[in-house]
Amino acid sequence: MDASKPTAQVVRAGVERVCAEFDSRIAAHDFTRMSARLWSRRIGERLELIHFHRAGGSYGAPARASVEIRVAFATRPADARGPLILNGPSSDRLRSADGRAYHLRFNALTWSTFERCVDDLVRVALDHGLPWFAGQGGMAEDC
Repeated sequence: MDASKPTAQVVRAGVERVCAEFDSRIAAHDFTRMSARLWSRRIGERLELIHFHRAGGSYGAPARASVEIRVAFATRPADARGPLILNGPSSDRLRSADGRAYHLRFNALTWSTFERCVDDLVRVALDHGLPWFAGQGGMAEDC
């Protein structure tokens, strides 16, 4: 990554790269990328959704090249309209089987810990998202 680029461009490129890498790995589980940071798969009349939120993304231009991602899960009827409600677990409260927090950040300028971040994004989805989806066979009326 070119160090002369503004931090916002560096972070944007980093987010796109991590999303593309996640996309290539989660596709094996029938998820497709719906938008910049949203993946879905259809199970019958239900959509199962994985959403990434970049920490600090709503506070203007980033001050650092560090990218931190929160993963959230949701289900909704496939024909639902309106805003997406993230009604499932979120990575900020999840731990690995051995009790450790997931490493969901990297430096978009140096790519330090990038592979570890991608590995843990996939692990969060497989270890927590897929089991949660499996338990959501019936849809709540307000979803």
